[in-house]
Amino acid sequence: MRRSLIVILFIPFLLRADTAEILFPPVELANRAHVQAPNLSSSDYEAALDLFFRQLDPTRSIFTEKDIDVFMESEEQNRGKASLEFLVLVRNLYSLRVRHAISTLTGLKSSRLDFTGELELSDVDYTDEIELRHRLGMLVKFEILRRIYLEHLPTNKQQFKELITDEFSETKEQVIRSRIRSLQKGLSPPEGLQRYLYFLYCRALLSRFDPHTAVLSPEDMDRFQQSLSSTGKSFGLVLRSNALNEIEIARIVPGGSAWKSGQINPRDVIIEVRFPARKERIYGADLGPTELQEILSSHNSGPGVFKIRKPDGIIIQVTLQKETVRLEENIVTGFILRGERKLGYIYLPSFYQSWESEELPASASDVAAEIIKLRREGIDGLILDLRNNGGGSLAEAEDLCGLFIDSGPLFFGVQGDQVEIFKDPNRGAVYRDPLLVLVNEQSASASEFFAGTMKDYNRALIVGRRTFGKATAQRMLPFRDPAIGSPGYLNITTRIFYNLQGKSHQGVGVEPHIALPQYSPFVYREGDLPSVLEADDIEKRLPYEKGPELPLSELRDRSEDRVDDSDGFRIVINLLENLEALGSMPESVTLEPDEFYEEMEPIRLALQAGMSAGDYRVSAFQASVQSYDRASQTVDPYTRNLYEERIKQLQGDPYLEEAFYILNDYIELTDKKGRSR
Repeated sequence: MRRSLIVILFIPFLLRADTAEILFPPVELANRAHVQAPNLSSSDYEAALDLFFRQLDPTRSIFTEKDIDVFMESEEQNRGKASLEFLVLVRNLYSLRVRHAISTLTGLKSSRLDFTGELELSDVDYTDEIELRHRLGMLVKFEILRRIYLEHLPTNKQQFKELITDEFSETKEQVIRSRIRSLQKGLSPPEGLQRYLYFLYCRALLSRFDPHTAVLSPEDMDRFQQSLSSTGKSFGLVLRSNALNEIEIARIVPGGSAWKSGQINPRDVIIEVRFPARKERIYGADLGPTELQEILSSHNSGPGVFKIRKPDGIIIQVTLQKETVRLEENIVTGFILRGERKLGYIYLPSFYQSWESEELPASASDVAAEIIKLRREGIDGLILDLRNNGGGSLAEAEDLCGLFIDSGPLFFGVQGDQVEIFKDPNRGAVYRDPLLVLVNEQSASASEFFAGTMKDYNRALIVGRRTFGKATAQRMLPFRDPAIGSPGYLNITTRIFYNLQGKSHQGVGVEPHIALPQYSPFVYREGDLPSVLEADDIEKRLPYEKGPELPLSELRDRSEDRVDDSDGFRIVINLLENLEALGSMPESVTLEPDEFYEEMEPIRLALQAGMSAGDYRVSAFQASVQSYDRASQTVDPYTRNLYEERIKQLQGDPYLEEAFYILNDYIELTDKKGRSR
């Protein structure tokens, strides 16, 4: 029976509305069950309060300075209590201020906007009502200029000013309409405003425990469960808000259009969605995740073009179409890379498993099926690509480890004083030949467990970048708070994992055997997040049968020489240099068109550099679909197009090309060593 770390426990809280000596139920539950529950201090409450208001008013254009003073006084009086007095106060003032903002924006429709002045973008102070109205006008002007610029990326100031003249009226109407619609939606979220504020504030408090402990409303849980359904058509995306109030991809549905594209991953941010058939464009900044999810679910206007910002800052465009997710099909695809040798390639975007039935496919069994097909092609080695794989089912990571080692312990899980040993669930290996695992800064959680175990056993070459650094697991604990008349779900960190040497990659990541160049200056890892957990070494050790030492010194020397001479990595380095100009957000921006153009010029250069980065074509191999899958292309044009697009990506990937060279070198060196014996 497949293990699952998401344990459903129903924990009722008999909380009366007038209870004064207990925290909000999810916070109280977290205090009891969290692996390293902190003792919340005044600074923790102040940081949570700041996050709460940043999520409600990210542009500092709703609340006044007096409002914030009133909120802080109320919060301090009710700190550590489950009283709803504070949230009722926020609800009432928030409703009032949002209506004031809508009124101001409505007035701007008929007002003349002159493009002068300077807009503060960072470290903005709360202000009075008069200055608040002025700031709303400045934000509208900024959004007009920004949209026109990013839509056309003009190459000179005169072109930019002509575009402003031609498109000002229409863009102004769009910006104001979008802002009003967003504010109106904010007043009536699906769960009701007070319950929405309750869950938002609890999330802010729980963020002080660690980056992954959070609370879900029943509506959040319904959306999550709907995303797991095997019926109905969708783009295969599950959305959420991130800390900056952007629309972030929480999950890609295995087998869906987004999954098959091979270009979209969790933590990507949706900038806009365009529907060419209806000439409609939807900006992510204008909507919340719930609203955009509803739009995408109900849209029946053909393909959607998604503009996506990756965690490393790169912006890409991906065309997706709605389709029924067929969970009965194998949703991992393998490719043949033909060059000096014939190597297999498998890309696994996440560690998924079926929630509906153990008989339906899961990631490890799907990878096993692909390996069998690739071995029939006569491959000499295998590249398993876990770049941007944010994790998923730990049980699937265990099963995947078992495909490549015969038997033995994998890693330790520590919860309080209890140490659990995770072992290979099956004796015998499916694949015993040369293996290389590609990772990067966004390979997280289950990806790291797998890569770390392969490294412990000397079973695979780990190549790429140091991984994300998440070595924790979460459980889902339902609770009920009668004070708001609603159940909820606490996703809480309960366990930290360690490798077979008693060390954890928590907060530090897994170091690759062979490092490749950094792709972007916008990289962040677990250790960069607030309230990250620390993991001291443990004394626990277990014997296991380690493979032969890898010829790392020779492999590194050869790789470094190739990277230095690589045209592909020269493009990467040039891209990195262009993107460095965007590494820090400007504190302010001038709204005079000529100066605005100059301040935005680094963005145009970075975007153009990103687009030109795809011009590289590898010379080491030729990618192709394996024989078994080729037949499906003749009957399914959409699948054929997806395969063609995926092969195009593989042929332009210098990281995959270097991985191909490294694995060839490894096979050569081990063959020589075997012959010398």
